[in-house]
Formats: sequence, C-alpha cells, structure tokens
Amino acid sequence: MIAGGGITAESGSLVLATRMIGQAGNLARLRQWRDSMPGNSYIFAGAKGSGRRSLARVWAQQLLCEDGTGCGRCRSCRLHYRFSHPDCTVFEADPDSSLIPVARVRSEISGDILTLPTVGERRVFIIDADALNEAGQNALLKTLEEPPVWAVIILIVTVPERLLPTIRSRCVLLRMEPYTAAEVEAIVATLPTEGGTKERATDTTQLWRRLDAGQRKFLLNLTDNSPGQIIPLITDGDFGAIYNGTRDVFRTLLTGGLTDLLVDCAAFFKEQRDSLSLIFQLLAARLRDFMLFAAVAERTASEEQGMPAADTAARTPLPADKDFIFARERDEMQRLWEKQRSSTLRIGRALSLLNKAETAIANNAGFDIAISNLLLQLRKELTNAHSG
Repeated sequence: MIAGGGITAESGSLVLATRMIGQAGNLARLRQWRDSMPGNSYIFAGAKGSGRRSLARVWAQQLLCEDGTGCGRCRSCRLHYRFSHPDCTVFEADPDSSLIPVARVRSEISGDILTLPTVGERRVFIIDADALNEAGQNALLKTLEEPPVWAVIILIVTVPERLLPTIRSRCVLLRMEPYTAAEVEAIVATLPTEGGTKERATDTTQLWRRLDAGQRKFLLNLTDNSPGQIIPLITDGDFGAIYNGTRDVFRTLLTGGLTDLLVDCAAFFKEQRDSLSLIFQLLAARLRDFMLFAAVAERTASEEQGMPAADTAARTPLPADKDFIFARERDEMQRLWEKQRSSTLRIGRALSLLNKAETAIANNAGFDIAISNLLLQLRKELTNAHSG
C-alpha cells in the first residue's frame, strides 16, 4: 500500500515507489523485471484490499518514467499523477455491472493495444481480471498470445485459479505479500480513504488510534492484515460501538437474564442490522477464543486419566496471548467459560448456529424471529454445556 497518498484514485498526490509501505520483496522483484522484462503479461494476485492496484500503479509509473525509477519529476510521472497519462489505461467493470463486457474487451483492450505509445516506449494496461467471465477471458487470449512489443498487461485478480489455464500459462505471476501488523499500522496512519482528503485521512488515523489493542488485533485477524479492508471497517459506521455491543451480547448470553437477552440484545441487532455480518464475525471470533479454554480443559482431563495423582500438576498449559484474538480480555473470557464450562462440541454447535442464522437472514427469513431464535439457541448451547 502506498503511504501518504499515492498514485491511486484514493489519494491524489504523487509518491515515489520507495515510499510504498510493505511489499518489499515484490518491489525488488518488479525493479528486476523492469530491467529485464520476463514477458509482456503479468498477474498480480491477492485479496481485496491487499494493494494489488497500488502496486500495479507503482510499477506502471516506473515502466513509463523517463529514467525508469518512477522519479516523480519527469513529464511522464506528472501525467501519471494526474491520471492523464495516455500510455496507461485501467479497465474495470462497468458501473452498472460486475463485468467487463466482451465487446469492451475486443474494442477497448484488444483493439486499443495495437496503438503505438504516445509519450515513451511502452503502454501499460491494468485490467480487473475478476471482472472477466470466461467469454471475456477468451476474447483477451489472442492479445496475450501475440502482444505488441510495447505493451505491458497487468491482470488484477483475487485467486489466479479463477483465470483460464490458457491465460495463466501466458502470464508471469506475482502474489501479494502479507503485511505485518506494524506495516498495517503505518498504512492506516497515512493512507486516505476512497475519495479521501487530508482531513479524511486524519479522521481515519484518529479512528484507528482510538481502538484498543484488542480491537485492532481483531481487525488484523479478520482481514488477514489487509489495510484496504480495515479502512472501510473503521470509517463506515461506528466500529467501536459494534465491537462493545457484541461483547455485551456475549456476556449476556452466558450470565444475563432472558429479558436482557430478548430485549436489549435483540434491540442491538436490530439497530446495527446493516453491520450484521461484522457482528456475526465478532461473535464467531469470541467463540473461537472460548474454544481454546474448552480444548485445554478437555485435553488436561484426558491426560490426567492416565497419570498418577502426584503427576496431575503436569496440566496442559493455556495457549499464549498471541493465540487469542481478544488477548486483552482473556482473563474475563476464562472466568465466563469457567462459570459454564462449555464443551468444544457445544461451542462448535454455537458456531454452526451463527452460520445458519446468517444464511437464513440473507435468504429473507424474518429478521426479528431469526435473531430471537438464534439468541435462545446460543444461550442453550453455551450455558447448558455441563449437561451434554
């Protein structure tokens, strides 16, 4: 991801490739490829929000730069910064569709690619390959088989395997590298959001800093350290309120009364209905932490059955903090578990209940009834675990 803005639609400020945070190995690889191009067609693969487009734009800047470094000063870099470089074209899905129509592939990609460069010696085409169906990929195949010498084609995709084998065999693959937690922190602290301004970037930074360590760790785990996915989660809606509300629901499931569960908790779900997927993910993450306590207890009990009484102190130790998503709340989570001693079997059933409820609601089941049933079933699984 590009720090401090960058040559992306999300930013609007010119940045050198050397200021890109993370992807050090890929940046080095792209510098090597720039000097000795291994082909004309490339696949940049990675999850949504992993910086694939940013990396493609950085490499395009280098490829088109007059001195080959992405200097930020030459005419080509200035054109690139203003999104007006005639030799760099980005193809994405039509606004009213999730696809790039076959007709566009044939006319705007396969046809336009034959035009000679205007400014330098190369033309770069960045294509959202996730928006190409099988027909669109087949329409592109002829271009990949015989590209003009000046063309560099970069296909942006989540999973390379969704592309036809004939497409993959003609491309050089580059997979996005995982970001460290420190890199994500640095990116979130400096990267404006979509359509962002300096003020909006500052707001994003402040929202991130306002989260406690447990909330940040959850977001890092949830998104697999993907800054592009974290930013909308903390800027769209009140993540802190959803996080705290879900924690209260979990406490109520284990220690609260039925009125609290069916009135207050159900009201929280209704109020935050637009964030239902995030709520379910938060609850599932808490259940997975809960599962660690149950697994340790069950293993210890199994070990102790075969141990002399003097050796029962050799209990299976609890996992380390790093194994818990909500490490800062581990002591409270342990106390909650010890009150009910939920088994791994029951917790597994609770996780299945979450999945079934989310699917049912997505298929237009009655929301209020579905949530009330879910809460009652979760309570039964988690608080009656000692009986089955």
